[in-house]
Amino acid sequence: MAKFCGMCGSKLEDTTGLCPRCNPKPVTPEAVYFDLGFAESEAAERKTTADKKAERKPKKAGGGKTGRFIAWVCLWILIWSLLGAAAVVGLEYFDVVDIPVAENLIQDVRLMLHRKHKWEAATCRTPRYCPVCGETEGEPLGHSWSPANCEAWQVCTVCDEIGQGPQGHDWIDATCLEPETCLRCGQTQGSALGHIWTEATYYEPSYCVGCGLEETAQIIDVEAGGYFTVSLKSNGTVAAVGQNDKGQCNVSGWRNIVDISAGGYHTVGLTRDGTVVTTGDNDYGQRNVSGWTGIVDVDTGWYHTVGLRNDGTVVAKGWNKHGQCDVAYWDNIVALSAGDFHTVGLRADGTVVAVGYNEDGQCNVESWTGIVAIATGDLCTFGIKADGTIVSTGSNMEGERNVSSWTQMAEVSSGWDHTVGLKRDGTVVAVGNQANNRCEVSGWEDVVTVSAGTEHTVCLTSDGRILALGENVYGQCDTWKLE
Repeated sequence: MAKFCGMCGSKLEDTTGLCPRCNPKPVTPEAVYFDLGFAESEAAERKTTADKKAERKPKKAGGGKTGRFIAWVCLWILIWSLLGAAAVVGLEYFDVVDIPVAENLIQDVRLMLHRKHKWEAATCRTPRYCPVCGETEGEPLGHSWSPANCEAWQVCTVCDEIGQGPQGHDWIDATCLEPETCLRCGQTQGSALGHIWTEATYYEPSYCVGCGLEETAQIIDVEAGGYFTVSLKSNGTVAAVGQNDKGQCNVSGWRNIVDISAGGYHTVGLTRDGTVVTTGDNDYGQRNVSGWTGIVDVDTGWYHTVGLRNDGTVVAKGWNKHGQCDVAYWDNIVALSAGDFHTVGLRADGTVVAVGYNEDGQCNVESWTGIVAIATGDLCTFGIKADGTIVSTGSNMEGERNVSSWTQMAEVSSGWDHTVGLKRDGTVVAVGNQANNRCEVSGWEDVVTVSAGTEHTVCLTSDGRILALGENVYGQCDTWKLE
């Protein structure tokens, strides 16, 4: 292949490879210019036939500067389009804005990037949902409605959706002792009507025309039950307040009652003719006393009832798992007391007998003598001696038996884990569990009887007032309603 000089374009010698023009003499700028021009002219002559044919072809339209300008414009449009698409995808992908047009593209991109579900939690109305592919799983949670009341809407506690509207108050008429009251929510409005008394005559006392209460009737006894309180009036009527889920307070229709007793969930009343009436729970047959006659005293445990006959014998009904109703052989009994699961009897000679649950020694009374009164608590037993001192046996978990220092005692009553004592001067003392102030009785005076419930304490004063302390979740201390 021939070689040519890069300075002048002349053919180089085959043997030496030197330019015959440039090598023999120095190259001056003028010679270079000249040689370059010569080289260009000579190089032009060496163009191939194909190159010349290509040059003779006509140029396409839009060539030159115009073509390059159009190409640059198209390139920039393409670049900005790609940048715009990337921006849209980014904004939608990172949830900056909501662009529905890009939603399908975003799902494809997410599926390509993640290739796994990205679950969103189920709601009350929709199941678990993957926004990447649209797949669902499981079932909707469903609403968890808060109950609508008289004034508030039904609201879902999960999503706050509003449901049914307020039900409105269901008012019951005001009575002599209570204002108008909503049957649903217990809200009251207005005030009680108050008694409207008739004028007393020679044949009948004054009474209220609204409720039939005799004006002259006085409260003569009060008993604290499980979570309720019962009172007895001089006219033989009975009233009760507190927990009534078993009907233990349904005593308003009782008449000619001379003695009352309140158990865990049932109430017993002794009538003037020596028969017994009951109301409340009867799951263990503790109210099956319809055949009892000649009864002079009654008492109730948690699930059993005992009665003292006028001949000194004893009858019992109810739960007998621990033998608390095994009293058929007792005789010469003058007083009874029923604990939660044991029964105690006082004989005429001052000795004491006991049957029933004895895990804590509450029935260990065989050595007692000189006893004039007895009382029972949940798991303990008390005896009052003639000199006014106290003996006790059984559980002392909360200090309910810390009574050894008590003197001049007239009456004792014990609940689950506290004990109340009435002194002969009308004052009251208490020991045991102090919760809910059930033992804060130091200010009570002129008291004629006391009674300890499960977690509350009541007493009756000489002027017919009922005082109460302790747990009142069921209204068992709202004793003003009994007056």
